[in-house]
Amino acid sequence: MPQSTVPGINYGRIALGGLVASLSLLLGEVAVVASLSSRLMAARAATNLPPAEPQLLLSVIEIGLTGFLTVWVYAAIRPRFGAGPATAVRSALAVWTAAPLLTTIHMIYDGFGFPARLLLTLAVGLLPVFVFAGLVGAWVYRE
Repeated sequence: MPQSTVPGINYGRIALGGLVASLSLLLGEVAVVASLSSRLMAARAATNLPPAEPQLLLSVIEIGLTGFLTVWVYAAIRPRFGAGPATAVRSALAVWTAAPLLTTIHMIYDGFGFPARLLLTLAVGLLPVFVFAGLVGAWVYRE
């Protein structure tokens, strides 16, 4: 059986790229949420959901894991699609679809009480944030 010419994944660089991507996601998400804060606070007040403060740590952990996942997906698909920005965007789109977009669809149809338009605005607003995070995370990654 022939030897594989695909190099292994560099987990140290995934950690570094994931950290950079996570910081980008955190800053970008804060900016997007801040731009929608009055609408989000009004929607939250109209529901019976608990205050958001206890969820802050969980959100930071989730964003961190999402950044690492984005760079890991980039490293995993890189042998097939090649290194570079197009592959980084593909990885970011895959993770954006799996995280904010599917969560938004779930929240709309499960009746969490947030207006669908607001949730979709939030998800679409996060798309360029994910693309940027994917690009900077991939820029740091090396095999």
